[in-house]
Amino acid sequence: MECVLCQQRYSEQDVLGYEYFVQTNICYNCYLSMIADPASCFGKKGPPRTWNPKAEACRSICPDRKVCPLFARGNMVIIRDLTAEARAGALKMLYPVSKKKPARDRPFKKGSMMAYVFNRCCRGWTVKGLDKYVAEQGCSKARLLRVLRKEQFYGFTWSFSEDGGKLKVDFHAD
Repeated sequence: MECVLCQQRYSEQDVLGYEYFVQTNICYNCYLSMIADPASCFGKKGPPRTWNPKAEACRSICPDRKVCPLFARGNMVIIRDLTAEARAGALKMLYPVSKKKPARDRPFKKGSMMAYVFNRCCRGWTVKGLDKYVAEQGCSKARLLRVLRKEQFYGFTWSFSEDGGKLKVDFHAD
């Protein structure tokens, strides 16, 4: 990993030691330089340039919005002095990773073109109806039919039939 400002290389141990921040690709020393720079608002508390959690620029635009408050509140010095175990916990708080997958009752994401076509075919749909939808949406009819003909996706299975210009999916969620 390399700091985008000073181009110095860092290891995973440096990430755990808060010498390098993966989320922003900037190192601790460069952040300290930003704090010392009077033109930068990074990590400062007080006028004229300051970190403000209510300001739109600080909340959603600033690329350092997760790290800046830690420096502004003085928490970064405290975090760097933590034990390895406590530091790992702080790292999880700073960079949360959700391993939980959303539960699905259908094979395709709600609101997607594939979900719309799948649901219409579950109720029975004509090829002309599909052609009209494809023309409106500008998507690939061949791709949509290929996925339906596959008859399985994300662990879900169904049966698909194309008889007499009609498309039908027989799907039963378990």
